[in-house]
Amino acid sequence: MWSDTILNLNDLVAVRRDIPKALREALVKARRKYERLKNIKPYTLETDKRQLVSIMGDRGSPGPDYDDPRTVRAYLSKYHLNHTFMVYQIFSAVLKKTDLSEFDHIYVCDVGSGIGAGLVGFLLSMERKTTSQLSPNLIQFDMIEASTAMVEADECFYDGLCGCWKLASKHSAKAKRFLNSSYEMPALPANAIKIVSAFHLKWPYRENYQCDNIMHTTNSSSDCLNKVLAEIQPHLCLFTCHWGKTDILKKAVESYFSSRKIYMGECRVPISDGKGGLFTPTGAHFLWGADRSLSFSE
Repeated sequence: MWSDTILNLNDLVAVRRDIPKALREALVKARRKYERLKNIKPYTLETDKRQLVSIMGDRGSPGPDYDDPRTVRAYLSKYHLNHTFMVYQIFSAVLKKTDLSEFDHIYVCDVGSGIGAGLVGFLLSMERKTTSQLSPNLIQFDMIEASTAMVEADECFYDGLCGCWKLASKHSAKAKRFLNSSYEMPALPANAIKIVSAFHLKWPYRENYQCDNIMHTTNSSSDCLNKVLAEIQPHLCLFTCHWGKTDILKKAVESYFSSRKIYMGECRVPISDGKGGLFTPTGAHFLWGADRSLSFSE
């Protein structure tokens, strides 16, 4: 099923020279602001070591607790910029290859938005010269996130980024809203391209799929994602996960995908050379679905 290659990521997409510095400055500001907000001790690698282990590691566990501000701060410090860079690569490649001439509006719903890597990566991609022909009258970006602690960290980062780097006005998100799992699609114009994204949701590894706690996590993620897919019926579906979780993600969306006429593909995310301090997440895998009514370039 997952055999098409039209939206595969073939090459690393570089960022503008001023962007890595702006992202790093925003990260430092966000971390300090978040520490004050949540009244936690200032960041050191040692103080966050236990939280980092919970994020990285034991394949037999249900995964990190993103309601714990210390875990969220560890994620912000260690992974957030990597995920932002990954999302930037994906949106840059997809928007370049997809014919958007029939659309004046862009709507994105990001499921499990975390600290907002999806929004920032998307807006960065809209700044590229390769997408400069895009001038939608409206960009709407919905973010579904269950963790209040993650939402608060997102606000700290986004505010810090806006102080370090100015978006071109024509590409600013006119609507940005946080939602919980009780999603309802907003009223959209007929000529809006609809995109659903889910970047590195809390999926289990395949070999531990039967653990009770992991089953609950999997069902929650799957239910929310499928509810959003059914409500929106998007033109594009953009998902990422660690390669060891690919089968679980495929299983979660196979019912929705198999009932519709869409292209389906998958590929690894290109590995960054680390210039500017931006890396792609280790073992990141990209899965996508595209409505067959869309046209694509090489």
